[in-house]
Amino acid sequence: GVEPTLAIAFMMIAVGVYYARFWAKLPMAASCVTNACKAVFEECSILSACSAALVCYAVYSFVWVYGMMCSPMIVQYDCDSRDVGNPEWVNLGRRFCGLAFVLTTFFFMNISNISCATGVAAWYFKDADAPKSPGWVGFRWGFTTLLP
Repeated sequence: GVEPTLAIAFMMIAVGVYYARFWAKLPMAASCVTNACKAVFEECSILSACSAALVCYAVYSFVWVYGMMCSPMIVQYDCDSRDVGNPEWVNLGRRFCGLAFVLTTFFFMNISNISCATGVAAWYFKDADAPKSPGWVGFRWGFTTLLP
């Protein structure tokens, strides 16, 4: 009836008021995105380093999926009960690899973000001592500083 409609209308008004606070900040955000797009266009090492991070992630994903698909083929036969099944270490390995996949996904996405941020910052803050390919410097930083 009327009560759900009023609740939905109230929620829509509340969301509208919440987002209206950010309306004044929209031109600044658009300017930042425009500058970042110019940086990616002018500094090609950003795109190449981010693409390399994506390729590394794709290779890792392929190996992970292949390993998960092959793990059920590891079977163990119990002579006493005449039961065929996966050993417990295979099941634990699958759980561990599932958790590791999530964490590694964040690792590769972070490498891509570091490469992009380093390239955009080097483009924006021009310096004579800046590296020639800042995207690749960020790529190297992502791999060397994120590992324990």
